[in-house]
Amino acid sequence: MFKKGDKVYSILRGWGEVSGASDLSISVDFDEVKMSYTIDGKFFASDKYPELYHTEPVITVPKRRVEHTEWIAIANVKNDDGKRVTSYIYENENELELAYKKTNRFTIQQITYYTEE
Repeated sequence: MFKKGDKVYSILRGWGEVSGASDLSISVDFDEVKMSYTIDGKFFASDKYPELYHTEPVITVPKRRVEHTEWIAIANVKNDDGKRVTSYIYENENELELAYKKTNRFTIQQITYYTEE
Protein backbone atom coordinates (compact mmCIF):
# COMPACT_ATOMS: atom_id res chain seq x y z
CA MET A 1 0.00 0.00 0.00
CA PHE A 2 2.82 2.44 0.85
CA LYS A 3 6.27 2.51 -0.74
CA LYS A 4 9.51 4.37 -0.16
CA GLY A 5 9.25 8.03 -1.18
CA ASP A 6 5.45 8.25 -0.73
CA LYS A 7 4.16 11.41 0.92
CA VAL A 8 1.75 10.33 3.66
CA TYR A 9 -0.55 12.06 6.09
CA SER A 10 -0.83 10.94 9.72
CA ILE A 11 -3.97 11.93 11.57
CA LEU A 12 -1.75 12.46 14.63
CA ARG A 13 1.46 13.92 13.18
CA GLY A 14 0.58 15.58 9.86
CA TRP A 15 2.63 15.15 6.68
CA GLY A 16 5.61 12.81 6.44
CA GLU A 17 7.53 10.72 3.93
CA VAL A 18 8.00 6.96 3.79
CA SER A 19 11.74 6.44 4.26
CA GLY A 20 11.79 2.65 4.23
CA ALA A 21 9.51 -0.28 3.49
CA SER A 22 9.58 -4.05 4.01
CA ASP A 23 7.03 -6.84 3.63
CA LEU A 24 5.69 -6.18 7.17
CA SER A 25 6.29 -2.53 8.01
CA ILE A 26 7.15 0.95 6.79
CA SER A 27 9.17 3.77 8.34
CA VAL A 28 7.93 7.34 8.07
CA ASP A 29 9.97 10.48 8.66
CA PHE A 30 8.04 13.37 10.17
CA ASP A 31 9.49 16.79 11.07
CA GLU A 32 10.91 15.74 14.42
CA VAL A 33 10.42 11.99 14.69
CA LYS A 34 10.67 8.74 12.74
CA MET A 35 7.81 6.28 13.23
CA SER A 36 7.10 2.69 12.18
CA TYR A 37 3.75 1.44 10.91
CA THR A 38 2.26 -1.70 9.42
CA ILE A 39 2.27 -1.87 5.63
CA ASP A 40 -1.38 -0.79 5.61
CA GLY A 41 -0.69 2.34 7.67
CA LYS A 42 -1.78 1.17 11.11
CA PHE A 43 0.26 1.87 14.23
CA PHE A 44 -0.60 -1.58 15.61
CA ALA A 45 -1.78 -4.49 13.47
CA SER A 46 -4.80 -4.81 15.79
CA ASP A 47 -5.94 -1.20 15.17
CA LYS A 48 -9.33 -0.96 13.50
CA TYR A 49 -8.41 2.02 11.30
CA PRO A 50 -5.14 3.22 9.77
CA GLU A 51 -3.28 6.29 10.96
CA LEU A 52 -1.63 6.99 7.59
CA TYR A 53 -3.24 8.12 4.35
CA HIS A 54 -1.98 9.22 0.94
CA THR A 55 -4.07 12.41 1.20
CA GLU A 56 -5.28 14.45 4.12
CA PRO A 57 -8.63 12.91 5.14
CA VAL A 58 -11.76 15.01 5.31
CA ILE A 59 -13.74 14.55 8.50
CA THR A 60 -17.48 14.94 8.06
CA VAL A 61 -19.42 15.63 11.22
CA PRO A 62 -22.75 13.83 11.17
CA LYS A 63 -25.88 15.92 11.53
CA ARG A 64 -27.52 15.83 14.90
CA ARG A 65 -31.22 15.68 15.60
CA VAL A 66 -32.48 18.79 17.39
CA GLU A 67 -35.82 18.96 19.16
CA HIS A 68 -37.89 22.14 18.90
CA THR A 69 -40.95 22.95 20.97
CA GLU A 70 -43.45 25.68 20.11
CA TRP A 71 -46.82 26.71 21.47
CA ILE A 72 -49.72 27.58 19.20
CA ALA A 73 -53.31 28.71 19.78
CA ILE A 74 -56.12 27.15 17.79
CA ALA A 75 -59.35 29.15 17.70
CA ASN A 76 -62.63 27.79 16.39
CA VAL A 77 -64.68 30.74 15.15
CA LYS A 78 -68.26 30.53 13.85
CA ASN A 79 -68.73 32.14 10.48
CA ASP A 80 -71.31 34.89 9.88
CA ASP A 81 -73.95 32.29 9.08
CA GLY A 82 -73.51 30.91 12.61
CA LYS A 83 -73.27 27.34 11.39
CA ARG A 84 -69.86 26.69 9.98
CA VAL A 85 -66.77 26.77 12.16
CA THR A 86 -63.44 27.92 10.85
CA SER A 87 -60.25 26.99 12.65
CA TYR A 88 -57.39 29.44 12.84
CA ILE A 89 -53.89 28.71 14.02
CA TYR A 90 -52.00 31.49 15.77
CA GLU A 91 -48.28 31.20 16.33
CA ASN A 92 -47.29 34.46 18.06
CA GLU A 93 -48.62 36.89 20.67
CA ASN A 94 -50.11 39.35 18.14
CA GLU A 95 -52.05 36.61 16.44
CA LEU A 96 -53.13 35.22 19.80
CA GLU A 97 -54.58 38.61 20.69
CA LEU A 98 -56.57 38.58 17.44
CA ALA A 99 -57.89 35.13 18.31
CA TYR A 100 -59.04 36.37 21.70
CA LYS A 101 -60.89 39.30 20.10
CA LYS A 102 -62.72 36.95 17.71
CA THR A 103 -63.62 34.45 20.39
CA ASN A 104 -62.56 33.58 23.87
CA ARG A 105 -62.71 29.90 22.95
CA PHE A 106 -59.39 28.58 21.80
CA THR A 107 -56.99 25.89 22.83
CA ILE A 108 -53.29 26.11 23.41
CA GLN A 109 -51.25 23.20 22.10
CA GLN A 110 -47.63 22.31 22.37
CA ILE A 111 -46.00 21.15 19.14
CA THR A 112 -42.72 19.29 19.07
CA TYR A 113 -40.79 18.74 15.87
CA TYR A 114 -37.27 17.74 14.94
CA THR A 115 -34.68 19.11 12.54
CA GLU A 116 -31.19 18.04 11.61
CA GLU A 117 -28.38 20.53 12.12
